[in-house]
Amino acid sequence: MRKIDFSSLNIKKFLNDEVLNLLPSKIEKVYFQNFLDERFLTFETEKFNLTFLCNKNFSFIFKDTIVGEKLKINFSESLKNFCKGVRIKNIVQFGLERILKFELSNGKNIIFILIPSKFNIIITDENLKILNLYSFPKDNEGEMIYRIGEKIDVKFEEDYLKYIDNRTKKFISEKDLDLKSVLDLENYLLENKGKFFISPFVDEGSVVIKKDPLITNLVKEYLNFEEESLKDKRKLTLLKQIEKEIENIKEKLENDEGKNFDLKRKDLFEKIETLKENSIKINEPGNYKLKSIYDENKIVEIFVEKNPFYTLDKLYKSLKELKEDFEKFNLNREKLLKRLTELEKKKENIDRMPIELKKEKEEKKVGKIFYSPNGFTVLCGRNSEENDFLTLKVASKDDLFFHAREAKGAHVILKKGGRIPKKEDIYYAASIAAYNSKGKHSKLVPVSYTERKYVTKRKGSKSGEVVLLREEVIFVEPREK
Repeated sequence: MRKIDFSSLNIKKFLNDEVLNLLPSKIEKVYFQNFLDERFLTFETEKFNLTFLCNKNFSFIFKDTIVGEKLKINFSESLKNFCKGVRIKNIVQFGLERILKFELSNGKNIIFILIPSKFNIIITDENLKILNLYSFPKDNEGEMIYRIGEKIDVKFEEDYLKYIDNRTKKFISEKDLDLKSVLDLENYLLENKGKFFISPFVDEGSVVIKKDPLITNLVKEYLNFEEESLKDKRKLTLLKQIEKEIENIKEKLENDEGKNFDLKRKDLFEKIETLKENSIKINEPGNYKLKSIYDENKIVEIFVEKNPFYTLDKLYKSLKELKEDFEKFNLNREKLLKRLTELEKKKENIDRMPIELKKEKEEKKVGKIFYSPNGFTVLCGRNSEENDFLTLKVASKDDLFFHAREAKGAHVILKKGGRIPKKEDIYYAASIAAYNSKGKHSKLVPVSYTERKYVTKRKGSKSGEVVLLREEVIFVEPREK
């Protein structure tokens, strides 16, 4: 999807004109979707719907839903549980920065960072302490920018000109406008050299696609425009693939192997009949040059192996194989002709052909997902195959592995994510391992835990069977929260 310039002024105008007067509003559904090969997040509330484009390089927000393929990702479960039964009391923009804060009725917050190359969704408590994140970005030195448990520090400047793009600054300066005047203007969806803008100003060289006072309508027009554009690109790619396949089929059909089969068949018949006619005269193996039975002026060269009858038997077998190959060739030719007809029909109707846009591959959801007191993700396997996958494929070497000691049960993984879990996080994960084991009915269950790098699997062992090279044991009450 091509980039659209969605400025801090767009956000300000969008909130003022379309959203703030509808608050508070209860959140009813939260889900991720794939549309135009991009990931979108939608909040359905009792009074309105909000959708975010989750692209790290450019993002936007509009008041509506889209029709896309719903996605299951780990963060969506956490976000859904966090928003269950709460209301959006207020939406605050930090100055004129592209950062929004949803203030919720439970006293907690969701912060959306819509700054290009920095997109993130951060769940915090009432004191802006981070509880969970959409992504875990790192700085140039490889250090994590945001950490669960730390307070998010949002800095912005009051000078709104700092957050306005150069083209808007130019128009404000030329027309001697203030911020309020700009926000009162209607907006345009513009296209200039393949780039899109939502702006109250039309500059030279830009094409006006739509004029509308509401930002949402302009975003929807942009999405429609991009959807049709993407479909046209897919259609062109499909057309090229069809034409290439047609060319290959025609090339195969033009190289008429049927003529070769016919020549080979005649040659074998001639050898067989000529050898039958001269078999009495041949007493020993060797290479013989005989007059063709069909043409006295033609010499047929036949190698007689052992005796004439043995050679005749081999020639008859070759003739049978040739017939079988010819039947296969004819069958394949019929398939090629049928496929050629289908492709030519597709090519003829390409403009009327419905084009389905590619669906984003869903993140594989493995195991039950929990969140520890300090926001660590805890994964629990539901069967032996899933246990193996969690431990051997999903877990990083520094993640913690838990399993009920000397009892059959689930593999439980605590994802550290570059942080050090506290005692309550370790006991939380251990309790889940205890609950998902054969010892779940005991008051206390011994649970082994270690870093994933100390867990190995013997060759030929059953699914879910692993060996701990090092372990610590704690006793916990079986619980699953």
